[in-house]
Amino acid sequence: MSDDKPFPADTQLQIGIEIEFVAPHNKEWEECHLADIDPFNHISLSKDACFHRLAEALDAVGLPASYQMKTTSLNCSRNPLREQAPADSIVLETYRIMGDASRYKRKDGRAGLFKYWLVKGEYHLTETETYKEWIMCELTSPILSESDISGPFPELDTALTTIAGALDETPHIFSKRSGLHVHISPACAGGSSLLFAQRILTLVVVLDQPVLFPLCDPARRDLIRPFLSAATLAPVDQIVPTHPALDARALAHLPPSLAAAEGRILTFIWRAATLADLQHILEHHRADLLTVAPLLCKHKHAGGGENEVATTVEFRHAQASFSKRFVREWCRLVLAVGRVGVLPVSEYRAALERIWAAVTSGGDDPGGSTLAAVAALSAEAVAAGIAGELDLEYWERRYSEMMKGCNPDIDENGKVVLDERQGV
Repeated sequence: MSDDKPFPADTQLQIGIEIEFVAPHNKEWEECHLADIDPFNHISLSKDACFHRLAEALDAVGLPASYQMKTTSLNCSRNPLREQAPADSIVLETYRIMGDASRYKRKDGRAGLFKYWLVKGEYHLTETETYKEWIMCELTSPILSESDISGPFPELDTALTTIAGALDETPHIFSKRSGLHVHISPACAGGSSLLFAQRILTLVVVLDQPVLFPLCDPARRDLIRPFLSAATLAPVDQIVPTHPALDARALAHLPPSLAAAEGRILTFIWRAATLADLQHILEHHRADLLTVAPLLCKHKHAGGGENEVATTVEFRHAQASFSKRFVREWCRLVLAVGRVGVLPVSEYRAALERIWAAVTSGGDDPGGSTLAAVAALSAEAVAAGIAGELDLEYWERRYSEMMKGCNPDIDENGKVVLDERQGV
């Protein structure tokens, strides 16, 4: 590869989706089984029973499914879910594979779980007292290809509809704390390289305030500190001058007008020598909340051995949703950012300049800047090889709803609203 083409021309991207929500207890199971079990294990077993019910429902409609088990043989000597598992099922120490386990290879260990729709536990997903006693859940997709996201992707609709229908009550989403997290990386061993992460984060510097947050529920701004403020929170030994000097490698990627306007945060990004250096810039905590988006995440790689690690860039801006339309369109928007991120250097810089020009063209009309930037991103992503344009009509409507503080994906009680009820 030449200096101008650091990524192969046939580079493909991969995506993983995480949707957080709050689900009611499986009361029937609890009434049947918990009375004879040590109360110390009731909370963990209640979570296991909830996750089991959801994974079982996913398996029943033909989706490869697994779930996290909060109880282990060490902390709970009696677990009816383990005892009643079919003899040929795969029950790991903290996970269970549902249905046909032929796609799971024990040698892959936990990495093999990236082939399944996984139901697992989460924490602090609501501030509504009524639902604090419910079960905090996360639905994680298998690793998805570009064609999955670009196509109809019926599995997503099946998964969301099935989860919503498997429960005694409709799932709850508290937008401020329940997130839709999208991971992206090149589809190769190791995932994101340093350069890929730097390019994606540079695009986020441009898109974070005018595009990514305005297209999401306004409550998300209360949870996730705007990305550009990360520079003011860095450790003392990472602080850079207000007007730092960007090196030649960075300047080869950056339009002069963008470098002049955002030089400080861009210096944080482009002076990093390793992915670990970038991680220090991104991770800052307030109480129990992770406050900077996006993040770099390390995973056991689904395509390799147990010790192989892959890095992804995780977009955390969006609120959780059971709207297939919103989840898919948001993933396509993230995919568009990723597709621009693997362009040759000269083309990347030119695309970045055009997107930056769209962002700064709106004047006193923030809506004009947002929609112009989405259109520019769409055009650049299509030129870079993404399959199909972003749905600009959808994003115009969505922007209008978010500016009015109207999230159509939940009702007034924070209960999930599926697309069918929205007429989507």
